[in-house]
Amino acid sequence: MDAEADAEVDAEVETERLAALIDGLALAGVLHPDRMTPELMRDALRRHLQALAEPRP
Repeated sequence: MDAEADAEVDAEVETERLAALIDGLALAGVLHPDRMTPELMRDALRRHLQALAEPRP
């Protein structure tokens, strides 16, 4: 695979990972609002996005 194809695959995978994270946070917020607060959801999402921004080895 060339670099462009790798980037496309990575973007697809990361899009699905982000969607799964958001779906999971939303479901947990509905089912367990006492534990999954909006602040905790924001923190989890922020950490995920920060991890994506970090350079990979």
